[in-house]
Amino acid sequence: MNIGRLLTQAVMVLAMLGCHLPVATAQDVATEQSVRAAMVFNFLKFADFPGDGVGKPVLQLCVAARDARQAEALAALSGRRVGGRKLNVVEFTARSNDCQIFYVDSRQRWNAVAEQPALRQALTISEYPGFARDGGMIEIDVQNDGARFDINLAETKRAGLHFSPQMLRLARQIHE
Repeated sequence: MNIGRLLTQAVMVLAMLGCHLPVATAQDVATEQSVRAAMVFNFLKFADFPGDGVGKPVLQLCVAARDARQAEALAALSGRRVGGRKLNVVEFTARSNDCQIFYVDSRQRWNAVAEQPALRQALTISEYPGFARDGGMIEIDVQNDGARFDINLAETKRAGLHFSPQMLRLARQIHE
């Protein structure tokens, strides 16, 4: 079996087990949206944010997603703890500030907000193809044969974020 595929499957199992999303019905078990939400949560476990833990007991995840099911899956993460900090999930608006994590679902929305001051040091995550090349930090790709992610390491470093070596090893591609 391909080692990359085996690692991808292992990450997905860990993501699904580690996230502990609310109990799902038989209809919505392991939807793409819940897989992406689980991955987002697990990325946070392997990320060090600028000034981590200094006076900020809450991590804020701002969501700009038109897919109501994706927004709902991410909202289910609200209240969870990451490294001793509570995760707060909010809808992103033009007046949003203090976003430590930003999830966006389309190139159009990303292009409209990428230069917002609130996102300068935010961990940016998306599902749209090409996000890492467009200046985003983590691009999630969920397919029938598993889930993968790419990392834009240059943007991550620019924002003062760091990922654990374990996470970097699991990335499908790292853009530098």
